[in-house]
Amino acid sequence: EKTKEIIPVNSLVIDSQNIYYRLFEMDSDIFNKEPERLLQAHIFMLSIIGYELLNRLNPYLINPLPDEILEIEHKVKDKFLAVAIIADSIMNSNIPNQVSEQQMQIVLNQGKLIFIRAQKLLQQILNDKDFEDSIKQHLSLREELVKYCLKFVQCDNLIKLRKKKNLR
Repeated sequence: EKTKEIIPVNSLVIDSQNIYYRLFEMDSDIFNKEPERLLQAHIFMLSIIGYELLNRLNPYLINPLPDEILEIEHKVKDKFLAVAIIADSIMNSNIPNQVSEQQMQIVLNQGKLIFIRAQKLLQQILNDKDFEDSIKQHLSLREELVKYCLKFVQCDNLIKLRKKKNLR
């Protein structure tokens, strides 16, 4: 059974929407038949938040994203992996504490905790430790991360709406 849409996908940026549908086409049956797909799904999951960060974060930053965050140390051919690496760099930096809106800062720091769990699970998947547990954790974390992503998007939209009303 495929997972149903758990958030209004049209609230995400286009790149995230496309990955969302690809991600949620994958389930434990696919992972058991093609184990490498679990790693692919995990990367898709991280790249969804990466695209949202890249498309929504700059207006809140006191200084623009530094080049060292946007540059990847090793050449990566997979664009989703590249975006996931950038998201990881953002979430593991001090950038979430450097946003101008306190509400956004709080939401970003909540996301850091989910990212730490996602990093640990990625290591578990790469180390090929307890595949069944990795699937279970991925499916749970996937839903949690996508719900967090919606929270981030809603926070962004509320701040923009408030600023728009203040301009009137």
